[in-house]
Amino acid sequence: MTVNFSSAGSVEVGQSLTITCTITTVERLVVTPMVTFIKMNDTDMEMLSNLNRPYSITTDDTSSVTNYTLILDPVRFEDAGMYTCMAEFNVTGVNDTNDPSTATYDYREDSDIFNLTVDFPPVIVTISKERDDTLYAGTPFFIKCDIMLDALVTIPVTVTNQWTRDGTNVPMDSSDATITEDLNMINTLYHNATLMFYPLDNADDSGMYTCNVEVTAPNSYMYLRNTSASANTSITVMATPEPVVEIVTMGMAEPGEEYMLNCTVTVVNRLIVSPVITWTKRSANNVISVPPVLMTVSNVMRSLYLRFSSLNTSDAGLYTCEASINVTEISMVARNNDTSNLPLEIPIPSVDVSQSRENYFLAGSNLILTCDISVDINVDTPFAVNVTWNMTDQQIMSSGDFGDESAPNSMRLADTDRVNISPVMTRSGFNEYRSTVNFTTLSSIEDSGTYTCIVTIVPAPAYEYVMTSDTNYMNVNFTVTDPMIRNFSASPDSFLGLETSCSDSYRYDNFTLTCTATKPTIVIPDLVIAWTLNGTIETGTVTTTREDTMTTTVTNILNFTTSTASDSGTYRCTASITIPNSPDITTSEESTVTIRPQSLPVAATNVMATVGDAASATTAAISFTIPNIAYTPETYGVKYTGAILQTAEQTSMIRMSSDDITAIDQEFTIMLTGLEEDNTYTYTVDSTNCRGTTSTAEMISSPPLLVTRDITISGTIFTTLPSVDNHTINVTWSPPTTPNGRIMTYVIEVDGYITRNRLIRRTITDVDRDSFTVLITDNALTPGVPYSVTLVAYNEFGRGMPVRVIVFTRVLTPSVSPSNVQAVRSDDGTNMTITWDAVSLTQARGFFEYTIRLRRSSRKRQAGDLVYRVPSTETSYTATDLDDQATYSVSMGLSVDDGSGQGPIAGPTSPPIEISSPASTAPPTTSSNINTIIGIVVGVVLALLLIVLIVVIIIFIVRRGKQADKFNISGKSKKKDLFELLESNPLTPTNTTSFRQLDDGPDANGASAPVVTGADGQEDDDVKEKPDDRLDEEMILERMKPIAVASFHEHVQEMHVDSDKGFEMEYKSVPMQTETSFDIGRNEGNKTKNRFANIFPYDFSRVKLTELTGVPDSDYINACYIDGYNRKDCYIAAQ
Repeated sequence: MTVNFSSAGSVEVGQSLTITCTITTVERLVVTPMVTFIKMNDTDMEMLSNLNRPYSITTDDTSSVTNYTLILDPVRFEDAGMYTCMAEFNVTGVNDTNDPSTATYDYREDSDIFNLTVDFPPVIVTISKERDDTLYAGTPFFIKCDIMLDALVTIPVTVTNQWTRDGTNVPMDSSDATITEDLNMINTLYHNATLMFYPLDNADDSGMYTCNVEVTAPNSYMYLRNTSASANTSITVMATPEPVVEIVTMGMAEPGEEYMLNCTVTVVNRLIVSPVITWTKRSANNVISVPPVLMTVSNVMRSLYLRFSSLNTSDAGLYTCEASINVTEISMVARNNDTSNLPLEIPIPSVDVSQSRENYFLAGSNLILTCDISVDINVDTPFAVNVTWNMTDQQIMSSGDFGDESAPNSMRLADTDRVNISPVMTRSGFNEYRSTVNFTTLSSIEDSGTYTCIVTIVPAPAYEYVMTSDTNYMNVNFTVTDPMIRNFSASPDSFLGLETSCSDSYRYDNFTLTCTATKPTIVIPDLVIAWTLNGTIETGTVTTTREDTMTTTVTNILNFTTSTASDSGTYRCTASITIPNSPDITTSEESTVTIRPQSLPVAATNVMATVGDAASATTAAISFTIPNIAYTPETYGVKYTGAILQTAEQTSMIRMSSDDITAIDQEFTIMLTGLEEDNTYTYTVDSTNCRGTTSTAEMISSPPLLVTRDITISGTIFTTLPSVDNHTINVTWSPPTTPNGRIMTYVIEVDGYITRNRLIRRTITDVDRDSFTVLITDNALTPGVPYSVTLVAYNEFGRGMPVRVIVFTRVLTPSVSPSNVQAVRSDDGTNMTITWDAVSLTQARGFFEYTIRLRRSSRKRQAGDLVYRVPSTETSYTATDLDDQATYSVSMGLSVDDGSGQGPIAGPTSPPIEISSPASTAPPTTSSNINTIIGIVVGVVLALLLIVLIVVIIIFIVRRGKQADKFNISGKSKKKDLFELLESNPLTPTNTTSFRQLDDGPDANGASAPVVTGADGQEDDDVKEKPDDRLDEEMILERMKPIAVASFHEHVQEMHVDSDKGFEMEYKSVPMQTETSFDIGRNEGNKTKNRFANIFPYDFSRVKLTELTGVPDSDYINACYIDGYNRKDCYIAAQ
């Protein structure tokens, strides 16, 4: 018997393998061999039947061949091991004869072994590079090896790898310090290995890289065969190129402007070091580093900015941007640079030429021309200021460097020492300089012309990148004129000396000759004044005074203490000024001196009488002029007649004449008192000295002393006549009752109320009337502005008493309300004092009164408001009889009357202020009086319930009674209401809850516009009543009373309170049902002509237009006629 193993298939895990144990015996063996099929591995032993794998046992027809077949599909790791197949049989009692003694014994056994060593399934190894672009030294790079195990690998394994470059393991030693490797297990079936270059080195790192992978099982798995795999790739490392450096300029390179240099450095992508960028500037033979202000970074480009917020000339130069790369790991250095010129031109300097004077260019005066030069503050490098002065395009001076103090470049004009030109000087400000031309004395012959200051700024030679400025200049032109001797006088121009005629005239035998003249103070040469008598110079006393900054006065006085006939003659005064290089200026005047006897006084002239004002109607002022007062003192008096009881002339008080014998045209005024009012007087003025008296002529028509009474002005009001607009004032007056003579004219003057400036003056010559009305129209007159109107009457010799009034052309609605409104309540809470700041007529825009409104805090209208009217002259008011328990809201406004009879016009209201009751701060109720309070509350509640019940009954009765007072369809009323017009006391509080009584039905002609309901019979939303308003509406119906015309405006204001609550409630009280038709307005063709979809005119009272031919409904308009009190169809109401 033989036992043999055979196999078919693959031993690789996952493949199919069949193991067969074949037992061969002789044919027709009488016994069946016993077969044992077992598997043994490192840890256990299993029978065939326990392997949990399919198997089969087959025997051929001869029973000599038996196959035990084990099917491994697929092959697993646990299938590995040593398979043993053993067979044996034992035959006894076998004999070829029937002789038992010839029986035989036969035993056979055999076995075979099959070692199944399992192969790992294939390992998948892939290799990849970080990127496929060109690789440069100095950049990071890695190669990744992905290792994938078959999913059938279910036992623990060890994965190892080894990197090689061109067959040599890497990394090798310190020479590969820039290369690192790493193996990571992502999961049991996936590993990756990475070879990192940080950075790449073009000297060593190029080549073929292989990832060698080996997968091994633990030593306990002796029937497993380890596996390995590999993958490779190649890289080529290039040397790193130099950085690309480029300078880009941004902005305009001018001093003071913002400017930027951008150095852009481009390097290879992913370089492990940043380029080092530095800025340097070469200027004035120096090279300095310049700190950057901004850097931006990207993967391959870096920009380093030099930002100049305001360029200075010190920023000019040659700028170099250098970029370097130094990779120390591979000892690599690369650098490059770029340059850019930054030239700066010095800005044009500011040049301003000024004169020490802007006018009065007089010969002999001093004049300084100043050229002020301002160099731009951004010029901070050394420079020179070159200044040239030209006169009428001819150079007169060229200065040197302003800093050359050792040789100031000063020169003088030829043939004169009058003009000096200074070197350039520094001023107090930064970069500010000055050059001057000094004319010590101007010449009218040489110095007139145009002077030009020409300036150029030149940089220091060392600053090659700073350029010279453009030239700037400025000129002035002046013309020198000869000065004039002014105010020249020699006085007296004649002197009639005295012989001793009067005892008090001895001192007037002496005389003084005064010669005076003025010159402009700015003229330096002296003003010389000299007296000559018949060609001989007379020595006098010369004084020089400087009366003001503009004029110098020189006086030469000749004094004669004892005059004789020999002093008579012609005296000549000569004034002269001698100016270098200019014509001499001379003027002269003569004075004649004669000795003669004394004479009578000169009669008074320009006599005028002026009456007193209303406060002093019995006085008059007599004014007159004495042409010449000579020799001796004079007295003056007024004699007048005309008093009813006067019997003799009256003389006024005495006035002494001046002691100055040269006095001429002296004016005097004498006051007369105790005159009789409304009387006419005649008078004369007497002049008296020691020789006698001279009087003014007494004429029949001599000026009366006009003393009148006030003119009666009966009206200066604005008018609303159709012929008058907003720019017209109506002035009405009556003539004086005692005009004290014939009235010649009336004068009306209109002045600004605040400014007092004269706007209009009118003279009225038509005076023979009993009354006057004048309309003054001018566009300068404005509505709402107060004006002062003055009216005065004149007779032929005098002016009457003026009358002044304040008027408006038209009153406007006030635009302001009182400010600083304050209120203080008395301790008992029944009084309140309100104060405010005064409002002017200009602010009010009309004659006005203050309106004070006190409102309780309760929102119920029954609580009422208290309204007080206070004159415009007041700034405080005390309200009395207040509810000491209530809190009041105080507000104020203005009301003006426009005179139209429509009532006052109200302006805006001041913000309300809350004033609490003093009782609100009382201490809380204690437990001792709680019972008393409960009793009071219960009583009050019962009383209120009773009142409400009575009111409801009354309202029910009134409403039923009013149903009988409906109007009929024609709109004629069945009753006529009588309204009483009441005058209201301005200081009496008005209850604002008193509304005017309204009829229940339509207006007098039935033209009230109805409100129709919707299709469903319900009222429109706009007119629906809120249930909680009905009680108030009923109460309003009961409380509507007639309204006085004077109070109507105030009533309207009250109705506007609380968002027009009063109007809303009155409207809701109007019955909404009507029996009058309004079908025409609802026709389909007329619906679009109605502004509102539910308001139509009544058919009987609608306005009918002229119908267009062929156009249906063209006579329709949403409008109704309304009767007036005195005329039918007096008004039209329309949308």
